[in-house]
Amino acid sequence: KGFSPRDIDDMFEIRLALEGLAIQLAIDRMDEVHLAKIKDVFELMEFYTLKKDQDKINDLNILYHETIYQATQSQYFEQLLKDIHYYVSVTSRHSIKQPERLETAIVEHKAILDAIVASDKELAKETIQKHIRKTQVLVRNYYAKKNNEK
Repeated sequence: KGFSPRDIDDMFEIRLALEGLAIQLAIDRMDEVHLAKIKDVFELMEFYTLKKDQDKINDLNILYHETIYQATQSQYFEQLLKDIHYYVSVTSRHSIKQPERLETAIVEHKAILDAIVASDKELAKETIQKHIRKTQVLVRNYYAKKNNEK
């Protein structure tokens, strides 16, 4: 099923608000195990970006964001975000296929990781929301093009 522009915007607006809060909670509550996992997932993303493996990157992107949710150490928050992220991941795989998106996405994920490592909650929120907005624009463009081809 295709998504309407409103569907896409609604999904991303919810994700923006919740992930902005989640990353701040994650920074407050993060332990060494969660931080190590986020770093490990990022290193795998770098590796598969060099290989230009879009399917693997899509899977790792989902894992990267879910690892941030897990770092909130809130089962309620984690479940809520996983449910929302499922719908967003359905649309986000179209963003990964855009020219140069693998390369720009890895830079965005590195900026998010750097903000987490620095425990800078405001910067982390800003960088994750900028990343989500970029994905939103690409997904919206994908569906607009797809709908125009019909």
